[in-house]
Amino acid sequence: MLAQVQHVCACARFNPIWEFNYNVEGRQAVMVFTSVAGHLMEVDFPDQFRKWHSCGDVELYSCPVDKRVPQDRLDLKKQLEQLARQCAMLVLWLDCDREGENISFEVLTVCRAVNQRLAVRRARFSALIPRELQRAMATLGQPNAAESAAVDARQEIDLRIGASFTRFQTKQLRDRFDLSGISVLRERMARDGRNPVLSYGPCQFPTLGIIVQRAWEVQNHVREPFWSLHLAYREPAPGTGSCTFEWARGRLFDQAAAEMYHEVCQEAEVAVVVAVRGSTRTRAAPSPLSTLEMQKRATSKLRLSGERIMKLAEELYQAGFISYPRTETDVFDPGMDLRGIVAEHANDPRWGAHAQRILSGELWRQPRPGGHDDKAHPPIHPTRHTTGENDWGPDKRALYEFVVRHFLACCSRDAVGSETQVEVDLGGERFRTTGLMVVERNWLDVYPYSGWGGNDNLPRLQAGESFVPSELRLRSGFTEPPPRLSERDLIARMEAHGIGTDATVAEHIAKQLERGYAEKDAAALTFWPTPLGEALISGYCRMGLDDLWKPDLRAKIEASIKDVAAGRLTKEQVLAEAIQFFRADFVTAQQRASVLASEMARFLPAAGAAGGGGGGGGGGGGGPGHGPGGGGGGNHGAGGGGGPPPSGPSLGTCQSCGAAALRLDRAGDGRFHAACSNTGTCGFRLALPRAVTAASVSSRSCDRCALHDAACGPVLQAELRFRMSAVPPGLLQLDKGDVACPACGSHTSRLTRHINLHHGPVPLVDERTGVFALAIIRRPGDGKFLLERYHEGYWVPGGGVDHGESLRQGVIREAYEEAGAHIRVTGILTIESHHRGAWRRIIFLAEPLEEQAAAAARAGAAAGEGAAAAAELEAAATAGVPSSAAGTVGVVPPVSVPRYRCKTVPDVESAGACWVTPEELPHLPLRCASEPMTWIPWVAGGGEVMPLNPASPRLLQVFPDYPL
Repeated sequence: MLAQVQHVCACARFNPIWEFNYNVEGRQAVMVFTSVAGHLMEVDFPDQFRKWHSCGDVELYSCPVDKRVPQDRLDLKKQLEQLARQCAMLVLWLDCDREGENISFEVLTVCRAVNQRLAVRRARFSALIPRELQRAMATLGQPNAAESAAVDARQEIDLRIGASFTRFQTKQLRDRFDLSGISVLRERMARDGRNPVLSYGPCQFPTLGIIVQRAWEVQNHVREPFWSLHLAYREPAPGTGSCTFEWARGRLFDQAAAEMYHEVCQEAEVAVVVAVRGSTRTRAAPSPLSTLEMQKRATSKLRLSGERIMKLAEELYQAGFISYPRTETDVFDPGMDLRGIVAEHANDPRWGAHAQRILSGELWRQPRPGGHDDKAHPPIHPTRHTTGENDWGPDKRALYEFVVRHFLACCSRDAVGSETQVEVDLGGERFRTTGLMVVERNWLDVYPYSGWGGNDNLPRLQAGESFVPSELRLRSGFTEPPPRLSERDLIARMEAHGIGTDATVAEHIAKQLERGYAEKDAAALTFWPTPLGEALISGYCRMGLDDLWKPDLRAKIEASIKDVAAGRLTKEQVLAEAIQFFRADFVTAQQRASVLASEMARFLPAAGAAGGGGGGGGGGGGGPGHGPGGGGGGNHGAGGGGGPPPSGPSLGTCQSCGAAALRLDRAGDGRFHAACSNTGTCGFRLALPRAVTAASVSSRSCDRCALHDAACGPVLQAELRFRMSAVPPGLLQLDKGDVACPACGSHTSRLTRHINLHHGPVPLVDERTGVFALAIIRRPGDGKFLLERYHEGYWVPGGGVDHGESLRQGVIREAYEEAGAHIRVTGILTIESHHRGAWRRIIFLAEPLEEQAAAAARAGAAAGEGAAAAAELEAAATAGVPSSAAGTVGVVPPVSVPRYRCKTVPDVESAGACWVTPEELPHLPLRCASEPMTWIPWVAGGGEVMPLNPASPRLLQVFPDYPL
């Protein structure tokens, strides 16, 4: 491309050598071109450390390393030395990224060793086309030593960490477990006669960790029923508009409340249009194409793997059809002739018409910058037009077309649409619908990979107009787990966490499959860990070595390597810090090797064992299913009839029937439970959370159970161990167990409150009261508000008031159960009721108790003071409430029945809690937005709060049967 006349030198014995005349820096010269295949040198340990048993594995963090030409590239080294002796200048034409810079210095080192007078220049280019190569020759510079040093640092870090942990894993595990159940390893084992090396990579394992974490999220999902109102309207005239409306409350997880709202809407019959809003919307054209964005989009749109995309992109680049495909840049330089590139495609039968509209100015727009510029290469774009070469396969044609269409799209104007929002009221409930009509498609015309638009056939409704809905239904459904991890999502997560570079992300993903750590569904293009991959991540999780599989430490190292490339840090500084971190983790891993082996045994059968694990997705070795990710709260059941009696150790007398033994046992699915041995007439059974991995009977008895019915005798508490990945952060310390009563869940751990095992006694018949109490809880110190988190979003604490409770007792209990918070009720915000009495609700204002008071109350309960401690807590929570006419409002005892069982099935299982500011509220996913969005701003803005007056006429009218 640089000269018209060129020929192959006859002396070339290895890579081809091309010669031609060219003017270099104002002098006519003979250019001699040759090449190398990737890295010329490799980093490795000296011979005395290379054999696995030649040294202690921990020595690999301090022994020297060498960078040398390996045996299989010595001939290429000799060829470079021969040419260097004959030449006066070395021009380095390697790829213009960090790896290319490092290879440049490898070539430079070999050539300078035989010719120290050799002048050195660096050519920088972005595409293999004549004008770009000629520009590079006219602007020769110097190689960048800092970028090369950054690669040297990464290579040494990866060598030391990878070699040490690969040796550790393989020595500890390879011959102890049968890996033949993993298809990709079966052929390798048949060929080699033994299990493969269990390799570790400091980028590959965080990548595997992302795959495993998503698998745990899928496995741990607890299906939760929900209900929502569906409203539809079709205009009477044929061919006119129709639409469906979304309920403003979204989904409700309480069937009784949903049925109540449905009834209210049914009785209203006529919907009133509250508002009709029209606005102009735009759909932004895409930003220029970076490497990772190309992989993310093409994996989902073209259904190609990231590895395949990069291979094809490299071939297109080498043939001169697209620019350099490994770039972080998504900003075009203002001086770049983008119109000239567009003009090359003006006659194409597929997108030429769109290119002509851009050139005419009708659609032209300077591409919107994406915010990343590596200062080395422009975004990926076409460099030469073609309708497709004869030897191109369909994948290459599709990728070239994608690059061209994306470039033309980013040079086009945004799409424009007209949006209409309609809001209606039906029985006090709000419903909304949105319609969108695309007015100007612009970039969408050339970009078939994206769509835009919605219902463009809305009924012609005006504000104040009323109509009878065509359909009003109460729909039910179940929450769904997150989808399995797609390659697009995996690349996006790796990018967000800084795992790998734009050039290596696809390689890290491919290695998961090659090593048998993950599998890819060819049809769905999603990833799932193999038992081996999940076992390794679970093992390091149990060992407390999250740095080895979570992305945080690797992201920090990648950031430091970027600092080396930018000259802000030295190679030695980054090496010292990384080696210090990983050496400490390695020593810990050696000390806890038995933990890793025991966790592997949960997923994989022992070598030589028949049957056993090896099944997909966890639970292989006889442990609880779904790997470390099990979850879910406990459930009590009553009513006899089923299955053989439990055979585990006794915890004491069943508190439900008062006669048979309560035993700690394990079900066929591996889940622990406490069950009455009298399965025929009692049938009491509590399934412990799936997060429990081990359970045994302790020597400590439960004071609370003894208080319920002393005649039954003590119930012993159980010692529980949990999968740490299933436990919310901060609730338990790693490798620590917990002690709890399986019968009532009584103990002081925050974990028990989180999984809703502690609810206190209620009658055997758990009837719905239709009485609800909510709390807007504000923290006085910083003005933040408490929200509890459900599977589907955040809401305010509260729920149904049980029989025998006062309204305040109900909301205090709910706040404790669902958010783990002890609260003091300070006022009333609203009192509401359905006009036919189907439901009644009170919303309180509250604040958290002082930590000292809450701690004292918990300590009293733990010390066995029982009801007295509970009364102290209630008194503290209700301090300042005036007396009613009937006497002082205090602790209302439960309804008297012969026996009690603990309420362990909350109306909705919470999944944690958090404090938020009013400003953060609109950005949170809310399970039901009306209460938080109404009352939190009201309280924050100083809205009126009613006093706690038990004699309030409104209170007595709505709640004549429930004391305040």
